Amino acid sequence: MHARRSPSVPISGIGKACHLQAILLLAMALCACSARQQGWQKSIQPDAREIAPAKAISGDLLGDALRLYRSAKFEDAAEKYAEALKQNPNSADAYAGMIRCSLKEGEVQHAYQSIQKAIAAAPDSEKLHVVLGEVYFRQGKMHEAEQEFVNAANMQSPDARAYLGLARVSAAVSMRGRARQMLARAHELDPDDPEIQWLWLNTLPRAVRIKALEAYVASAASDDSGLLEDYKNYLESLKQEEKQPPQECELVSSSATAKIYLWPMFVGPPYINGYGLDFKINGRPSRLLLDTGVSGILLTPAEAERAGILPAAQSKITGIGDKGETDLYIGYANSIKVGALEFRNCPVEVSAKKATDHDGLVGADLFAHYLVTIDFPGHELRLSELPKPPEDPPRAASSSAEANSGQISAAVDSANDNPDFED
Repeated sequence: MHARRSPSVPISGIGKACHLQAILLLAMALCACSARQQGWQKSIQPDAREIAPAKAISGDLLGDALRLYRSAKFEDAAEKYAEALKQNPNSADAYAGMIRCSLKEGEVQHAYQSIQKAIAAAPDSEKLHVVLGEVYFRQGKMHEAEQEFVNAANMQSPDARAYLGLARVSAAVSMRGRARQMLARAHELDPDDPEIQWLWLNTLPRAVRIKALEAYVASAASDDSGLLEDYKNYLESLKQEEKQPPQECELVSSSATAKIYLWPMFVGPPYINGYGLDFKINGRPSRLLLDTGVSGILLTPAEAERAGILPAAQSKITGIGDKGETDLYIGYANSIKVGALEFRNCPVEVSAKKATDHDGLVGADLFAHYLVTIDFPGHELRLSELPKPPEDPPRAASSSAEANSGQISAAVDSANDNPDFED
């Protein structure tokens, strides 16, 4: 399709003058518009020297956003942070909150792009460097993440989440003592951060943990209803566990290595739902779906009944498909055999309703005594000896030096980075 051209019209001398004058006026107007536009664009660009409050954010918008974030209402929190950024495009708190919401929603690449822009605008912002460390951690860049956390932790007024980040990095590379130290320091600085609080609680002995949870439940705010329900359920399960005689799941076989066949699991041929392992639970055969999102063993009610698993405590579980929260009870299996391995006196979770189309689920953490290799194409789960953990004496000396100097030092080598790791 072609555009039609208007017929040419001869222009008189006066017409030519008017025409030239119109062109000049138009050019002047365009220049003025361009200048105004450049000034407007410049006004909304963050100052490259620092992110500082160019103007106050109305009301308690950032406080509302933080409360929503800490109540696990990440979409609502992101909306509040976005509104805060509209009022002040240079707010480090708003940028940090938005990026953390992206991480919680699993948008790691978007978070990385956002933090790069924010850091370019404010290279000296401690808060944003902590967030950058959190993004690196989610990308599996352990060395880069630790460097950001170390630098932030050594500031005069350190951010508690810098120590939280150091705790997570240390735990990821099996430096558990250092992880506990960093987490304790994070809790000292900000005991109200739910992520810090939850991890810290799980470092306490059970009796102390129960008292801490009781204190939290008694003082929790009404807008913490979602977290409050989770904490109540956890507290109840801990109290029920405390009433039971002490039992410890024990690996009784002495095999240093093992190979176990991975069976394709179907929901209806030819559709594979996953891969499973053959077990004998109290002597009864079961084929359990391997699920890396599950901890331990979860059985259906029918399988538990066949294996003679009796209820010992009540609890709840979330995150199985789209079924939401599910009631369950905890029982104990006298014997669990898989391949050449045997476990004794192990806790087993049993869903009150059928939470899976298979006999049950098993998490890879059941094999925590081994280095686990899952070979899906080869239909094989291989267990081998764990590599030697980091030596304690050098770390002990390093921890002592840190305690004396008050300065945190890096402990992760770049060779430990795992590009496929995500929290």
